[in-house]
Amino acid sequence: MELGKQLSSFETTLTTLQSALSHSALSDVDIPEPSQLSASQPVPTPVPPSDPSLTAAQIAQQATQLSAQFQKIMTALSDTQLNAKAEQQIGTYQTEAHRRLRLIGIEAMRLKTARQPTSISRGRSQLHTHLNQLQQFVQAMRATIADPEG
Repeated sequence: MELGKQLSSFETTLTTLQSALSHSALSDVDIPEPSQLSASQPVPTPVPPSDPSLTAAQIAQQATQLSAQFQKIMTALSDTQLNAKAEQQIGTYQTEAHRRLRLIGIEAMRLKTARQPTSISRGRSQLHTHLNQLQQFVQAMRATIADPEG
């Protein structure tokens, strides 16, 4: 697959994950604070969201797929002839994109174990931040590839 198409496909995957995460019911789990519970009340457990929402396990799986997809892009990129300036820029974007992918994976794993609404909300917020930044790096890579002299 052509590098440009791979980058487009990757961006589409990112956008889809961002959208699904936005509509996910993970943060909508209504668990009262411990101070609101009486000793005889059991602590409610979160119910996994139904489609089209993503469960934490599905988010973790998507994060793994993003990493694999990005690795394919990097392999295709290594076969692409670029000038020294473009290679330097791409190298910087690549480093930051790899960093964001690792952070997305870590946040996805944390989300799988999160039980408190605040932890779930914080994890989702972090995932959104990392996904947005990853998308910006991919867009910058695409722009550099499209105009290596720029």
